[in-house]
Amino acid sequence: MNKAVVSRPRVLLVIRAILISDSKILLIQRSRNDSHEPLKWEIPGGKLDKGQDVNSAAQRELIEEVGIFATPLSSLSFFDSDIDGSTKYKGLPYVRFVCLYKCETQKVRLSEEHEGFKWVTFDEALNEDITEFTRKGLLAWEKEMNKYL
Repeated sequence: MNKAVVSRPRVLLVIRAILISDSKILLIQRSRNDSHEPLKWEIPGGKLDKGQDVNSAAQRELIEEVGIFATPLSSLSFFDSDIDGSTKYKGLPYVRFVCLYKCETQKVRLSEEHEGFKWVTFDEALNEDITEFTRKGLLAWEKEMNKYL
């Protein structure tokens, strides 16, 4: 096998979606049993499955986590990466993407991974106990979101 390919690190890819409906943003609350940031509020999303493209992963995560099929509003935006410090993935490159979606419903079917949900305004979202990644994502998309809020 090519030495360059063998020496490349495994990379964790995460997609999160800012979901807008009726001028509100959906936040979901992490489970109290979660090993990473329990009970923090976040936008829906998760890790890409092997061989999955980013857009398909976003759609899958929205359906799995909140039971909502949504439509993309804008192109994907990359904005964050680091080396993971958790015990499960310690030392692996962690690349995060955030995209912007809309839906026609506010009816949520929450997954077991989360404790609660709420539809909030942009300002209300920033005042919640949200994950730092969610805060960065919302601020990165603020200008574009204003067209839909």
